[in-house]
Amino acid sequence: MKIKVAKVFLIGFLVAFLVVLCSSGNYKDVSYEEFDAVFSEQESVKELKKSDRKMLLKLYALDESDYEVSYLRYSSELMNVDELFIIKVFKEEQLKAVEDSVNRRKSQQLSNFAGYGAEQTELLSKSIILTKGNYVFFGVSKDIEKWKEIFLKEIK
Repeated sequence: MKIKVAKVFLIGFLVAFLVVLCSSGNYKDVSYEEFDAVFSEQESVKELKKSDRKMLLKLYALDESDYEVSYLRYSSELMNVDELFIIKVFKEEQLKAVEDSVNRRKSQQLSNFAGYGAEQTELLSKSIILTKGNYVFFGVSKDIEKWKEIFLKEIK
């Protein structure tokens, strides 16, 4: 009797483990249009400019045709560092290059505002770089936690 109970418990544990293992790390495919629809509702994003292919190349040295989805909103104001960047790579091997590019962008911005842009430097220091599955999220804003929440909700 104890062996049967142990077998049932072990099988139940293995099934639960496999379900958790298979469901973790799986994220929805979200298009540019879907990201734009949900983020455009945010006042702090509405005021940001939509990027084109040239700006992605200029700011991040990334070619959008190399990636499944690239969503970039940035401020065109000189003293505003608010920026929202979401990119979905085709292959996991691309993640490191994207993360490096995002870190370079953040470092460059910190360097640009060092010494005189205290508010901008603080926002950059509190920025979020997050990798989930094949997505990389980078956000700089006073509303960064809200942006992160929206991003995570969209890809789940």
